[in-house]
Parts: sequence; structure tokens; C-alpha cells
Amino acid sequence: MRTNHGIASIFSDLEGNLIIIPNSRSKKYEGSLSQVDTVFKLNSPFSDSELEGKLNKALDLFDVLTPDEESKESVIEKVLGIKGYSKATKSLKYVSIYWNEHEG
Repeated sequence: MRTNHGIASIFSDLEGNLIIIPNSRSKKYEGSLSQVDTVFKLNSPFSDSELEGKLNKALDLFDVLTPDEESKESVIEKVLGIKGYSKATKSLKYVSIYWNEHEG
């Protein structure tokens, strides 16, 4: 469970389906943020409570899981089975969400 803050990445396709990926700090790259290999998917249509539940799970995993820093592919490339980050994300919208205990 997150204690004071959390960060997650959200990808949305043209049909409104979501791929939610928790982030963690990289040890190899001096604390820069990296996505981890745990993925939460929501297929459209979904309820606000389903979205809230998946987002909370992803935010709770911030800095809990270790990113795969040796992989040549990004998490979204692996999920979609498309090589090349630009190709994989070309038709997707991206949002990064940050939550902290002081601002909610």
C-alpha cells in the first residue's frame, strides 16, 4: 500500500480501452522513473469504480516492484506485441498520473 505518493502510466486506445502500468524508480538509472512489467487492463465500457480500483492498485505498486532494466523492449511494446515504441504508441493517448497524500 502506498504511504505517501504513487505514479502510474495510462495508455488509451481509439476504442477507450485502457492499459495501466505502475512506475518505480530505477536503481540503474539513478532514480529516473521506469514502468514495471505488471499491467492492468480495462476494456471499454468500464465503470468509475472499476477505473478507481485499477488505478489504486497501480499506484499502490509504485516503488514496490523493480523495473526490468535489461529489457530492450518497453512494457507497452511487450503488452501489444509491437516492436518499436513509436509504432506501439502511435494510435494511443498517454497520461501519467501522480498521487500524493497531501494533495490527493
